[in-house]
Amino acid sequence: FVQDPRPYFSAQDDTIFAQNDTSVAYQLSLNSGLMYWKSTDANRKLIHDIITIPPFWWIDQSRVNTVMHNQSTPHVLLKADQFPNGNIIKNFQHRIVLNGSTNLTNKELVVIAHANWNVGSQEKQTMLESIGLWYLKDDEGSANEAP
Repeated sequence: FVQDPRPYFSAQDDTIFAQNDTSVAYQLSLNSGLMYWKSTDANRKLIHDIITIPPFWWIDQSRVNTVMHNQSTPHVLLKADQFPNGNIIKNFQHRIVLNGSTNLTNKELVVIAHANWNVGSQEKQTMLESIGLWYLKDDEGSANEAP
C-alpha cells in the first residue's frame, strides 16, 4: 500500500472492486488477488457460489471471473495506473499497454502495487525496488522513502 485505498471503494451497494488483470484470458479481466468486497448478503451468496457450485477448476481467478460474469455481478475495475498489477510494473519502462488499460506513467498515482505476474519473492522485490515502490528495509537498513 502506498496510499489509503478506502476512498476508491465508495459504492453504496454490492459493487465489488477489483484490480484490472489487463489480460484477455478472463471474461471480466478481474484479478482475484486484489479485490474489495463489502460484507453484504448478496456478496456472501456470491462467495458461497464461487466456493461450492460446480464446475471447479484449479485457477481461482478464472472461476471468480466466470461466476461473476455469469451472475452479472456489479463490479468496478480499478484504474491500472493507480492499482498496477505486476505485468504493468514489469513493463513500466517499455510503456506497454494491454487490454485497453493505461500504463504506469506516474508512480505518484499508485495506491496499491500488486506484484502478481511475478515468480518468487525476490523477483517481486527486485521489480518493486527498480521503480521505487519497495518501502521495507533490507538487512542493511536501506529502503525507498515512503510517500
